Amino acid sequence: MGVKDPKKVFVKKLNKMHQLYIAIAISTILFGTSACIGIGTGEPFDKIPSGKWHCTFVFDNATDKVPVIIEVTGTNKKEEQTKIFIVSGDNRLEPDRIAFVEDTLFCYFDQDQTCLKLNYRYKMEVSHMKGKFMDQRSNASFIPIMTEVLYRSVDRFPDYHPIGDIQPEGEWDITVTSDKGKSAEGKLSIERKGKLLKSTIRLQSDLVSFDTHLEGIAQKDQIYMSGFNGKYVIGLEATVYGETVIDKGTLRLNRRKYYLTAKRPTAGVGE
Repeated sequence: MGVKDPKKVFVKKLNKMHQLYIAIAISTILFGTSACIGIGTGEPFDKIPSGKWHCTFVFDNATDKVPVIIEVTGTNKKEEQTKIFIVSGDNRLEPDRIAFVEDTLFCYFDQDQTCLKLNYRYKMEVSHMKGKFMDQRSNASFIPIMTEVLYRSVDRFPDYHPIGDIQPEGEWDITVTSDKGKSAEGKLSIERKGKLLKSTIRLQSDLVSFDTHLEGIAQKDQIYMSGFNGKYVIGLEATVYGETVIDKGTLRLNRRKYYLTAKRPTAGVGE
């Protein structure tokens, strides 16, 4: 066996490293910063079926989940452009851009510098993806949230119980309180059709500030709602007492949780 020329070996390794750096640079230019690039080893794909997808954000406890609905259009015909929408009540949020890279689908929300990174790892029709909701940048303070997406036309929340003698619909003044005792006040507006709920929630304070749409269901004396606005995974659950009080509530914004209470607005003097 001949002795290899050390100079040729070094040049060959250098060429391979150069090719790798070029590939990384191209990926960064085309698809965003490296924090969202992590190509897996599953089955490559460039289309997903049109229709409804059930997306679940899963937190540290496997039972601690927030569901949303994703609608996909334009993928059944090759010449049409794939469009993805995250549905929350009357709001349809479309990513600023999407990219298929080998076995991974990236949905970018550039204004908030976040993305959904979804991997296809199953040797069958694309109907099941897993991934993360994460920051586009190398931001250590943003802890990724695990995500599972199934191609199923199912309800956002399971319907197990009849609605009780409650009236959650209408306008509410809400107060949210952090675990450090800081509070913020805002507005919650709920529409109800049978058990199904649509709402808008507005909070503007130094503690938390956002204005977004939610969707959910009433079960017995409980309400469950969820949404996604590119910046936050939002979950709300609470107990409704008749038609005048909401209490024992939790508002989730990504990994933070706030205690929530609400009451009906009081009329101003002279009204």
